[in-house]
Amino acid sequence: MNTLKRFCLYGTIFVLVVGSFSHFVYDWSGKNCIIALFCPVNESTWEHMKLLFFPSCLYISYMTFRMKDQFSTIITASSIGIFIGTFSIPLIFYSYTSILGYHCLPLDIFTFFLSVILCFLCIYLIDRFFYLSKPFFAISALLLLAFCFFLFTFFPPTCLWFLDPALQ
Repeated sequence: MNTLKRFCLYGTIFVLVVGSFSHFVYDWSGKNCIIALFCPVNESTWEHMKLLFFPSCLYISYMTFRMKDQFSTIITASSIGIFIGTFSIPLIFYSYTSILGYHCLPLDIFTFFLSVILCFLCIYLIDRFFYLSKPFFAISALLLLAFCFFLFTFFPPTCLWFLDPALQ
């Protein structure tokens, strides 16, 4: 197995484990406001996107540091993969709930798993088959999304993605 495949496989496992674990960390922390920045604070779709985004960014930071000399486009490929994986969560969730008319916990979990796999599959394929430079724009976009996660944790808009279904 080549190096990029191995790092993507390990990344998938890392994000699945850390993301699943982080679902509960906010409550375990006694609702710590620092933890709230990185872990879901409620059951909204937006907050569940953090399950993939922050563990992926953590792993990708490590992966990029280790592999930037071997793979020249890993930063850009990783950023695109994280975006695709993160935004596939609401896409898949709202697609299946509009078909079924309700949400189902096993399908919610499957949505997360599928999104993480999609994230790392995109990273692998983009780095392997495309030459994308301009990592400044990719990193800037990730930082902007992280800022949005921080801001909307404490000041969520009144939009469907941000509503906690437990409070409805």
